[in-house]
Amino acid sequence: IHKFTNSIFAEKMSDLRTFYPISRNSYEDRLCPGQRYRHPYNDKRLADRVNRTMDNIEKNRSSVLSHCAEHRSEAISMYRLLSNPKLDLAELIYRSCDLSQMDFRGKELYVPIDESSLNLFLGISCRKDWAEKYGVINDNYNPGFMIVPSLILDAHQARCYGLGDILFHTRPKATADAKENERVSRCRAKLPLAHRATGVWSIVASNTADQLRSADTVTFLMDQGADTYES
Repeated sequence: IHKFTNSIFAEKMSDLRTFYPISRNSYEDRLCPGQRYRHPYNDKRLADRVNRTMDNIEKNRSSVLSHCAEHRSEAISMYRLLSNPKLDLAELIYRSCDLSQMDFRGKELYVPIDESSLNLFLGISCRKDWAEKYGVINDNYNPGFMIVPSLILDAHQARCYGLGDILFHTRPKATADAKENERVSRCRAKLPLAHRATGVWSIVASNTADQLRSADTVTFLMDQGADTYES
């Protein structure tokens, strides 16, 4: 009976989950049936386009694609890249945060981690329904998503090694009254840390630490959002 009630409780608690993060460890580099070798993004031409786009963004120091393109056809190819269903977000994060070629032996590292909310509404009326379709930021009104990156810095030199991880998550718009939302929030607090949005800090720190095992010391720097006992 105890085992049965536990399974019922687990099933009910799983319904409370609103936190489905995508980060570096969300990607699995597996071969499809019949494959002997897999190109990045499972398409060599797509991988080349991703690399060229990243180079243009880095060269121009802008995330506005029209500013990074030298001509209109190149801008069009960049926008098509973003709408390509083969471009998997988890793999894009994994390959953008790959530090496997770097040697951190003897290094003392600082790793700041912070969370940012990206508002997709920006006063454009046709995007009002995006909140119901794609989720909202913390104000429960504007459509958008949250990202939590970690940056690898040398503790003694003015050097940045790159990103250790980027966690992406969003949340559905709450439509119940305040009393019901409070009740659900109390129930959700009983979920494991990895199933709650407050777990973003430990997830990103863990994924980053896996790549920095050879370093002498790694000091994570986080703001008040990470100040919980479990984290």
